Amino acid sequence: RLELVLENMNTGFLILDQNWRYVYANPEAAAITTRANGTTREQLLQTTLDDGFPEIVGTYLYNELKRSMAEPGTSVFEVHL
Repeated sequence: RLELVLENMNTGFLILDQNWRYVYANPEAAAITTRANGTTREQLLQTTLDDGFPEIVGTYLYNELKRSMAEPGTSVFEVHL
């Protein structure tokens, strides 16, 4: 049921593993990445965050993602694209 909810959200949703490899992208996230750099959902799922979007390295989003993965517990931050 969770995947059904994620697949039908009108907000992009991505899941990264501990190696920063994309393991899930809902259709809206895939549409965003396609518009941003021409990457399809299938191509995205074969890359890492750094490979897929090298221009975000060092940005607020990148730093917050790294921080949230390094710290135990829940992290909350918001980024508008």
